[in-house]
Amino acid sequence: MKNKKGFEVSITVIVLLIISILIFILAISLITKWFSKAETLKAELDKQTEQQILNALKQSNALVAIPLNINEVERSKTVTFGIGIRNLGSPKPFSGVIKFSGAYNPEGQIISTADPDYIEFNWLGNFQNITTFHLSKNQQRVVPVAVRADTYMADNQMTLKGDYVFNVCVFDTPAPGVCSIENLNNIFTNKIYQFTVRVI
Repeated sequence: MKNKKGFEVSITVIVLLIISILIFILAISLITKWFSKAETLKAELDKQTEQQILNALKQSNALVAIPLNINEVERSKTVTFGIGIRNLGSPKPFSGVIKFSGAYNPEGQIISTADPDYIEFNWLGNFQNITTFHLSKNQQRVVPVAVRADTYMADNQMTLKGDYVFNVCVFDTPAPGVCSIENLNNIFTNKIYQFTVRVI
């Protein structure tokens, strides 16, 4: 009788141990996924890249510059671009909008199945808008923008290799306007800038 009870207790301990191990593995898996997603929401530029962008602003005497405007990336990986902005006038707020412009395969043909709304939401996420910031006279700033080349470019449509081009509009107003050619007069410098995510 004692042996039977001892046997039942040891089975219970083994079952509890297996369940504990499974819960631990599941928790580690969830934490890993959470941290990998958190990384895609964060955009950071190394000091050397930031300095290159600031130098490009000075050397070209530009008000907005994206000198490193093509980045290669694999599907499901993230790339970061830097947008340099300089204010030569009186202190004022700046903001911006980033819109998907178009996708092209390696031969230069349009990828018509790329869905702009899907790409803006899933590739840009919270980087669709540049949060308002202030610049004093002669002050400059580099704004990092992270783009995650999602596995998909539309619902049930895998991302194809090629160039995915994004328009960048900078506004010298607290609220960003519409990023379009029709709205050029309201855009800071009256120019739309671009960067390209090259999916390899």
